[in-house]
Amino acid sequence: GIRFEQDGDLALGWPGGRIVVLAKQGTGVPDHYRANEVPFEDLAERLTVEFTTLTAGLVSNVVVEALARVRNNASRILRNFSDGLDAPYLSHRFMLAEPTNAEAFLTALVAEELLGILEGADVGSKAGIAAIQAWLAAKKFTGFSLRDGEKKLEFSVEHVLSVLRHRLKNQTGIDISKSKLDGIGELVVDDLDGHAELAQLQALVSLLAQRE
Repeated sequence: GIRFEQDGDLALGWPGGRIVVLAKQGTGVPDHYRANEVPFEDLAERLTVEFTTLTAGLVSNVVVEALARVRNNASRILRNFSDGLDAPYLSHRFMLAEPTNAEAFLTALVAEELLGILEGADVGSKAGIAAIQAWLAAKKFTGFSLRDGEKKLEFSVEHVLSVLRHRLKNQTGIDISKSKLDGIGELVVDDLDGHAELAQLQALVSLLAQRE
């Protein structure tokens, strides 16, 4: 069966699900439940926060933020693509040698509109250095080392964060592309299969091997 875990006073969680009790503003909840009292106009944002808690992760947080931004701009998007564009679309399609290309053109237009919204909201910052620092802390990451024969290079949490901010100018003499990593398993989620782990390790080694 499902194993529930209590997350605060008014929340229950399980793998893939979460139940949270929220109260309307002004319902007179006890002081220690006030964090769960939400004004109606803030409900959508609070639900996004709760969903982010469920899907906590660097990449998934960007996705959740992106979905929220698209939802909040739905009216604007629909205004920009009103039925007033139907006749021009049909005219465009009529003139094309391959009429179905008009469908791909529409897809590109919508994608550009969405991209503009996401870039304007800087959704990628949800995976920025502050989020990375919190992610490393949540994973209890303490550092790792690289080996190349007899040589060994230690990376503290601070060093890793510095690399993730500014890249690594490799002056160690270690051939990182051939190195063996010690302690890096703490960065890898336990339930990932071997291929996913290998991909993460390769991505990190590739980052560390960058040179300006």
